[in-house]
Amino acid sequence: MTAKNKGSYLMLLAVTVIWGYTWVAQKLGLHYMGPFSFSVFRFGLGSLILIGLILLKKNATVAVKDLPALILLGLLMTTATFSFWMVGMRDVSAGTAALIAYTMPMWTMLLAHRFLGEPLTVQKGAGLAAGLGGLALIAGPSAASGQDLSGAFLVLLGSISWAASNVLTKARFSKYDMLAVTGIQMFFGAVGLFLLTLLFEPSPLPERWTPELIALILFTGILASAFSFFAWFYTLSRLPAGKTAVSVLLVPVFALLFDWLQMNEPITWETVAGCILVLTGIALVQRSEESKKSRDHGKKRPGIRG
Repeated sequence: MTAKNKGSYLMLLAVTVIWGYTWVAQKLGLHYMGPFSFSVFRFGLGSLILIGLILLKKNATVAVKDLPALILLGLLMTTATFSFWMVGMRDVSAGTAALIAYTMPMWTMLLAHRFLGEPLTVQKGAGLAAGLGGLALIAGPSAASGQDLSGAFLVLLGSISWAASNVLTKARFSKYDMLAVTGIQMFFGAVGLFLLTLLFEPSPLPERWTPELIALILFTGILASAFSFFAWFYTLSRLPAGKTAVSVLLVPVFALLFDWLQMNEPITWETVAGCILVLTGIALVQRSEESKKSRDHGKKRPGIRG
């Protein structure tokens, strides 16, 4: 392993830890601000930093004709996804929300099959079954005790919205510079969140500014959004795509750990078993995708037959 690869793996680990703690940070942010206004500060700050990087990177551009699709992508990926997540997190622990949110690859698989014509394999089907079984285990105790599952359902809608944005990105922007796509859609998504703030919250500003709130906004805006997205694309360009993609499976694990350490949320056997099933399902889906990419790449290389 070269020194450059070691640095890339360390950066990738930093991203997974940051994204894991982000779920706790977002939960804490709800103590000070509404779900929409907190997200406005996070993604407004993050998008401005990313757009600054785009301006420095001369080849990171998009055409004016792409703006309608980018606005739609921003509404799906940032406005809808994080609106559902933040509102849902008022009734769901940070760790549980992260687990439900990261079922995204399974919904991406189903939507890609429906709208992009991608085939469903036995391995993908097994992954979907495992993931759904994990969700049932996670939600089962709450349902049995008669608790309201609306929060978990909203987080699930956010995961499906994230999946829909992935399909749109693949269909429309797969050949574009992803730093430019991410920064611009994030800006439009922040605008959508601001409009929701004006509609559903009394004020886009908190009642009081505290050092903790400022730290949460800076953490989620600079580290969780701008830095982590930049680091993600950096490592993706230098490490094997499969290893990079599977690394995000650590995010809900870190989220559960931080939720237990800081928020004193109990980790039950149902949560552990559900976590294992969900992560197994996602890994099966992603492994199937990587196997397909390898086969396709092999067919395109001269001297190699499928």
